[in-house]
Amino acid sequence: MTGKSMKPIGRNSLSIWWQTVVDWLFPKQCLGCSLEGDWLCPACRLRLKTKNICQCPLCRRRNLTGAVCENCRTKSTLAGLWVVADYDNKLVQKIIQAIKYRFIIDLAGEFDSLIADYFLRFPAWSEDFVLVPIPLARKRFLARGFNQAELICLSVQRNFKNQIEYLLKRDIFLSPQVELDSRRRQENISGNFSLAGQVDNHMLDRRLVLVDDVYTTGATMQECAKVLHGAGFKEIWGLVIARN
Repeated sequence: MTGKSMKPIGRNSLSIWWQTVVDWLFPKQCLGCSLEGDWLCPACRLRLKTKNICQCPLCRRRNLTGAVCENCRTKSTLAGLWVVADYDNKLVQKIIQAIKYRFIIDLAGEFDSLIADYFLRFPAWSEDFVLVPIPLARKRFLARGFNQAELICLSVQRNFKNQIEYLLKRDIFLSPQVELDSRRRQENISGNFSLAGQVDNHMLDRRLVLVDDVYTTGATMQECAKVLHGAGFKEIWGLVIARN
């Protein structure tokens, strides 16, 4: 299977050293209320809520499953998108940003209960789905020491035992998508992903679920879905913590 030779998540020694220094200089404070002791106090943890609607990822028309609607089907390689939480929830934003930019990977454990609650509300999940984390460029991975998309995959796996496969690689280090408008995001990401290796034919009938932290214009996820569809995978969904 593609990606078997790739290493699972790990933190390099520089990342671990830096986190130790940060923990010593800046004791843990709740991201919600600044109470010292933990990154989220029990009261603020209750403020984390799952999204209560599903929508077509392109036109945002509400539906029951998160599938791309019939009107948008010709515009999307992605079959649908599950969005676990609301990005308007400031605490959700702070957790995502603290993981990505402050390297507080312990906070990824907060996604476990959110993901479990979401799929209790929308019972569309199957243990047969194969999780595919959106890859980071090697330069960014080495600087950060982890891939936040893989942290989310591990949260899903703890809940549902799904298989994780590293099917994709990112070929070029580009400008961060957050700095670009919609048109430039698409141009920036086009042709930037490829298969990480040979795909076993017996996997092609499995539903793949591309996993990332935030969905904005969908350019990254659609580009990854195109690569996987071109390899022969028939149904590719997306899963994100929030949609900006």
